[in-house]
Order: sequence, then C-alpha cells, then structure tokens
Amino acid sequence: LLRARGHALRALARYPAALADYRRAISLYEKLGERDEAAKSRIGLVDALMYLGRYEPARVEAEKARAHFEAVGDHARRARVETNLGNLYHRRDEHAAALAWYDRARAEFVKQADSGAQALVDYNRGNALGMLGRTDEARAAFLAARAVYAAERLPARVAQVDYGLA
Repeated sequence: LLRARGHALRALARYPAALADYRRAISLYEKLGERDEAAKSRIGLVDALMYLGRYEPARVEAEKARAHFEAVGDHARRARVETNLGNLYHRRDEHAAALAWYDRARAEFVKQADSGAQALVDYNRGNALGMLGRTDEARAAFLAARAVYAAERLPARVAQVDYGLA
C-alpha cells in the first residue's frame, strides 16, 4: 500500500510525501527479502526524485533497480528503468546520453513487440534527437509514436506528438 500511495502522491505532484512512502516501502521490502518488490518501488522513487530536481540520487536509485532487473532477467522492467535514465539525462540537457539510454530501451521493447512502450520511447527519442539538431530522425521517431497512438485511439497522445512535430 505504501508504494501505491507513493504513486498517487506522485501523480498529485506531492513529491516529498511520495519520496517518504517509496523509501518506507523499499525498506520494508528489503527487510522481508523481497528484492523484486523493492526494485519496483525504486522506479517510482526515481520519478519523484527527478521531479524534485535531485538527479544524482535518482540516477543512483535507477542504477540499483536496473542492476536488479538485469540480474533476475526481467528485461522489460530493465528497459523501463533505462527509459527513466534517459529522462534524467534529458532533463539535465544531456541529450546525447539520454538518446543512448532511449535507444537501449527501445531495442528491448522491439524484441518484446511492446508497441506502447516503443511509442513512449520514440516520443522521447524524437525530443532528444530534435535537441541534437537531428530533425529528420526526430520526425521519423515522432511519426512512429504517432502511428501507434492513432491506432490505439489515444487522441491526447497524438496531440502531444503533433506538438513535438511542430
């Protein structure tokens, strides 16, 4: 319940309270030997830290979660953490580093045929590529994301991509 409440608080932009719940959940899971659940909780903690501008602690927590998911062979969650790492670098205006993380994540989502996750990463890649002045590649990434969102009838996401394209 602590992790769920952390998610709710994060969605309400109550990041300090979310941090407390995520940290408490992680501590309890670790005491119980539930390393997988602790790593899942770290994903939310990373986002909350990122939104507070605490990028280095967020990176450290992301790396812990990434290492766990790699060790247990959970490639989907590892790729989601890699997307978060890309977001961290993107927020720090380190767009080449962000793109490298996004590309790693996208390769895994392609292997898994997870079009929704691919679309999210393609949107992020479009932003990073645009910031790097690689506009043709950015456009292709945005259009790939847009096609998925249009097929899934997600008009808000389509509009978000259209804004990126503009």
